[in-house]
Amino acid sequence: MVYSASERQGSVLPYFFLDRYTDSYRGEWQAFVRYAREGGPSPVSGQDGRAPVAIGIAAWESYRSGTPVTLSDG
Repeated sequence: MVYSASERQGSVLPYFFLDRYTDSYRGEWQAFVRYAREGGPSPVSGQDGRAPVAIGIAAWESYRSGTPVTLSDG
């Protein structure tokens, strides 16, 4: 989307994230249910789950402190 003083160009993205990512969430839930029912290797690793938690904690700390927070490797 590109805005100027007189016009707007481009397609409007859905506002709510569930509208934007419905297909992705559906695929994740389908993979989880398949894993829960059939077993086998997990569709995601522990690191896959840990990364967004670390990002969220760093974002909160940055907000709380008002300073940038660097994520460490591992």
